[in-house]
Amino acid sequence: MAVEDPGWPRMHQVAAAAGLPSEPVAVDAEGLDVEALDRTDARAVLCAPAHQFPTGAVLSPARRRAVLAWAAQRSAVIVEDDYDAEFRYDRRPVGAPASLDRNLVVYLGSVSKTLHPGLRRGWMVPPPALRPPLLGALDTAAAGPSTLDQLTFARLAGTGGYDKHLRRVRKTYRARRDALVTALGSHAVIRDCGPGRGIAAGLHLLVPLPPDSTTT
Repeated sequence: MAVEDPGWPRMHQVAAAAGLPSEPVAVDAEGLDVEALDRTDARAVLCAPAHQFPTGAVLSPARRRAVLAWAAQRSAVIVEDDYDAEFRYDRRPVGAPASLDRNLVVYLGSVSKTLHPGLRRGWMVPPPALRPPLLGALDTAAAGPSTLDQLTFARLAGTGGYDKHLRRVRKTYRARRDALVTALGSHAVIRDCGPGRGIAAGLHLLVPLPPDSTTT
């Protein structure tokens, strides 16, 4: 399995726990480097096209087409981690690669950023061919998700409460983001490095520091 580099270290741990060797693939301003991915032996890639962690890069339209072509040619699987796409501030929402080809992409979502990480709730939209084995794996898992929690979230989403919550907190988080960017701009060392990266979405941004800077 190919994993974005830099990326969340936990992804390598998850791959290792499943018995899959993981191979890092570089990320640049356009997101995952698909040419570098093609030079690996990977049969799956785990990526965050909408808001990469930690760089904040968005996978460009050309790269989206390229990674889908890579998966189709290699009979591979794209695991799309859409962990905070609900928070988009300065641009229109970015379409998920899963919407372009349902047969190549496993789409993952989560409430860890929208509600609370302690809820440990998420969802998966797999290709139709992978649905039966995934359901079988869930049935044999030691402990499944709480039925009460699932029903509660289903009611929240079905009644429109979840959408209402997202509209409210999106405004709150944008105000906090703006305040943070303003505060960072008051520091000469940071201001001289230019704006932070990934500030158009999500709950984090990346601030490059000059090579001669030190931290305390």
